[in-house]
Amino acid sequence: MALLRPGALVLADTRLCPDLPEGDCQALHLPMTRTAIDLGSERVANIVALGALSALACLCERAALERAVRAETPRNFVELNQDALAAGFRLALTHDGADFSSRRLGPAVPAARTTDRHSA
Repeated sequence: MALLRPGALVLADTRLCPDLPEGDCQALHLPMTRTAIDLGSERVANIVALGALSALACLCERAALERAVRAETPRNFVELNQDALAAGFRLALTHDGADFSSRRLGPAVPAARTTDRHSA
């Protein structure tokens, strides 16, 4: 049984996951934890990863993601999380000198596919 769908996007942390999966996938090694540590807290590695994933897979508009992170983050950590999100975008788009900004790896998610979890 295959663990990944063909063409799957795999983001792996260089520090925590030294080996990339083999097969029909788009696998990238990104220093997400190292980036978070450089920002001042390893705890924001998840936000760095979120920024990278969003940048590469075109999950949503960057401004919308920034607003969502701001709205869901405790006040004391808003600036750090916003910095981590921006770092994830930069990391994904310029990793290893490669510039991915003109070629996204995933399809954009149409606005019609989003749902309001508070609607009936």
